[in-house]
Amino acid sequence: MKEDVVRVLGLLCLGTRLKRAGDRLQADTDEILKAGGVTIAAAQYPYLASLDRLGPSTLGDLAEAVGVSQPGATRTVNRLVDLGLLEAASGEGDRRRRVLRLTAEGRRLVTVGKEVLWPRVEAAVADLCAGLDGSLLGQLAELEDRLSVQSLTRRARHPLDRPIWTALTTRHAHLAEGGANARCYPRDTSPFVATRDEGPESLAALAALGGAMVFLQVDPVVLPAGMTAVKTSMGVQMVAEDAFPLVEDPEIGPLGPEDAADMVALADLTKPGPFTLKAMDLGGFWGIRKDGRLIAMGGERLKVPGMTELSGLCTLPEEQGKGLGKRMLAHVVGRISARGDGVFLHAYASNRDAIRLYESVGFRERCPVHVAMIKG
Repeated sequence: MKEDVVRVLGLLCLGTRLKRAGDRLQADTDEILKAGGVTIAAAQYPYLASLDRLGPSTLGDLAEAVGVSQPGATRTVNRLVDLGLLEAASGEGDRRRRVLRLTAEGRRLVTVGKEVLWPRVEAAVADLCAGLDGSLLGQLAELEDRLSVQSLTRRARHPLDRPIWTALTTRHAHLAEGGANARCYPRDTSPFVATRDEGPESLAALAALGGAMVFLQVDPVVLPAGMTAVKTSMGVQMVAEDAFPLVEDPEIGPLGPEDAADMVALADLTKPGPFTLKAMDLGGFWGIRKDGRLIAMGGERLKVPGMTELSGLCTLPEEQGKGLGKRMLAHVVGRISARGDGVFLHAYASNRDAIRLYESVGFRERCPVHVAMIKG
């Protein structure tokens, strides 16, 4: 193999190194967009995003927002106008001043980007960069090596295919224990664990974490030698088709640390899934009390870019059948939607009653998922 002269020359070729990595990432992102049904280049998307954020803008303002020269912006803008994604109109008070705005098709592409493609790219980049440390040149070398092993395109699976890994490398990264190849939550917060992939480095990192943990992912669970699956089952992952309205219910109130023992007691009775005294570190929880006793609750668990998981939904057995579950569900999903997040959830595949309830309020099954309780 020939010597990588650009890498050997170090800081002397920093610009070339950055451009080389940037070109690779840009090409991979183009492939991700193409797979998502989008035919424009990744380099053109920032123009649409800028107009979405800033509103109608002049060419000069748009060039400044994207950080390119005005001649370069002119070429891209003209192309986007030809594609029917942007339109130009004369500015008020100065007919020589062009004001650019998104067309209906341009807004559709922005919506597809924000809801589907951008979170996928963000999760892939977070996965690529997880655990990078040391000098700038060292990190660049590691990044290039990782891209050689697994491209950004391959990493850009749906962020919900490995929801625990996605959460622990993005919105829940501050809670993560482990490293670049395997991560888990603090054991007193959640038993969830995930690996980057099924490669030998990831399996070795999983073995190093040890203990009792729970996997939840689309792919079958692969374990290293010395770890065993105590229990396995199939679940379904469901996503909401649309946003939910914000529902105010005077009997539903926020739950805090002082409610933790009552929440665990309710979860122990109803078995909604893994639940701990510190589950509220993952997100908000709300509940209904009757004569001082917690009789129903629901809240948030995994958080990935642009989406939050509904979880912990349960009702005291003697209070079931009174609509409390639906009220809690409506309250929690409304809170999540009000923040601009999409909503997803998991249910055991055998729990058809719960699945029918979720379908009745606007969820659809996205895919089956593997659930495994492991120890080692």
